[in-house]
Amino acid sequence: MGSFALLTALGAQIVLPTIPVPFTLQTFFVLLSGALLGPRK
Repeated sequence: MGSFALLTALGAQIVLPTIPVPFTLQTFFVLLSGALLGPRK
C-alpha cells in the first residue's frame, strides 16, 4: 500500500501541459490504485 502513496506523490510532480488547465498524473495514479486494490471488505 505504501507504494501507491509513493506513486501518487511522484505523479503530482509530473505535469502534462494541456490547455487551459495543466493535468498531473496524480489523478491517474489515484484511480489506478483504486482499481488495483478494489473495494474494502
